[in-house]
Amino acid sequence: EWLGRLGLNTDAYLALDNPIAKDRPLLRRDLWTGLLETVESNAHRFEQVRVFELGRSYCVEDAGERAEPRSDELLPRQPNLLGLAVAEKNNEQPFLLAAEAVRVVGQNLNRPLTLRPAVLGDQFHPGRSAEIVCGNMVVGWVAELHPRLQTVLGIAPRTALAEISLTALIEQPTQASRYTPVSDFPSVTRDIAFTVPRAITHAAIATAMQSAHALVTGVTLFDVYQGDHVVAGEKSLAYQITYQADHTLTAAEIETAHGAVVKILEKEFNAKLRA
Repeated sequence: EWLGRLGLNTDAYLALDNPIAKDRPLLRRDLWTGLLETVESNAHRFEQVRVFELGRSYCVEDAGERAEPRSDELLPRQPNLLGLAVAEKNNEQPFLLAAEAVRVVGQNLNRPLTLRPAVLGDQFHPGRSAEIVCGNMVVGWVAELHPRLQTVLGIAPRTALAEISLTALIEQPTQASRYTPVSDFPSVTRDIAFTVPRAITHAAIATAMQSAHALVTGVTLFDVYQGDHVVAGEKSLAYQITYQADHTLTAAEIETAHGAVVKILEKEFNAKLRA
């Protein structure tokens, strides 16, 4: 019944002969459907719902391990997945929270993850969906629930979900680790907000800002807005930029570095600063 409400075809699911619960006779193919059901059950009770799950899925169309060491019978492929869901009242950007969680997972596993825009299916917002890429391999996805399905399910807050195949991710090579000593000198942060055409990606902007000046040591996106007071076809982005050096920075040094960031944004992306 739940899968039907999500508009999913159950033909590809593996049915159990003796299910523990009669209303749940199918083995799962993913984690997001169960996580979304948890959100649906709890979003009206709590201001914030953040859940994750580690577990195995069952893909009947793909061959996996042998049923027995010398058997010709093959079991369905059973990748291990990590799934997460985020829904918060008054949070209009749950996609950013989910994407940041994905980034942290990759960082902690020493396998950098990047996002690539993608259309994932009718259940997800076409403009807020992306594949998760490690190296040259797609290892998962992150997306915001489609508003139409959100209404059908009766979930009030905007909801984002993500799923990563840990089986595929662990097969990717790790990034070389480098020790960076903790600086004896304080860092300085400055916020910047600007508008750019919607087609410009966060990855391109972050890379440009990182390369704008040697004092830039961190770039964090913390807000995206498309709506009133923003020109059609554009979006407003807000970043926090961290500056640091091997000495205590002066006001003049910070202004020079920040000016270089502004200049590259205006030159490469036709960005317009917001007050």
